[in-house]
Amino acid sequence: MININLVPEELIKKKKYQFIRKAVKGIPAELVVGAVGGILALLVVINILLQFIIFLQIANCQRLQMSINAIAQEKRQVDVVLIDLNGLRQKISVIGDITAGNRVFWAQKLNVVSDVLSSGAWLTRLALDQSSLVIEGKSVSKKNDPSVAVNSFYENLKSNPVFMMGLKNLEVKLVERQKVNTLELGVFSIKAALNAGKQ
Repeated sequence: MININLVPEELIKKKKYQFIRKAVKGIPAELVVGAVGGILALLVVINILLQFIIFLQIANCQRLQMSINAIAQEKRQVDVVLIDLNGLRQKISVIGDITAGNRVFWAQKLNVVSDVLSSGAWLTRLALDQSSLVIEGKSVSKKNDPSVAVNSFYENLKSNPVFMMGLKNLEVKLVERQKVNTLELGVFSIKAALNAGKQ
């Protein structure tokens, strides 16, 4: 089908938009103002709702952060307790290894220490850890050097087979000398390595 239109193109465009113009002119101004006002009011309500949602999310995040902080503090306390517990387990394990079936030997060793302790010497500390036995003490002598009593004590321990059972590399060290009135005081330390499985 052939459509012949002799109307100039400018007039055709005007006719197209005349309907829209007539429709808009037919709408009352109050209705247009009310529609614009309604849209603005709707946007304000949406904005308020969005702000409220954001506020709720921030409050929720702060609450979660407080919970995380509380849990982190409790976790640190649990970690400290676990570290202490592991330390105690290691000590119990060491004591168990040392004393299992060998209580008499350690009692005999302590008896030997008491028996061979030189006159003028006394013990201040006896410690046992995973790898060594440490004996610390002091000695004093009116006539001799305090190291004489220490060396005598050391030699007596070293030559005693009951004391040396399960021990090796016995070493003595005079840590320091102190002058107390007219007496010379010596601080000593004797250390022996544990020979595993032979206590």
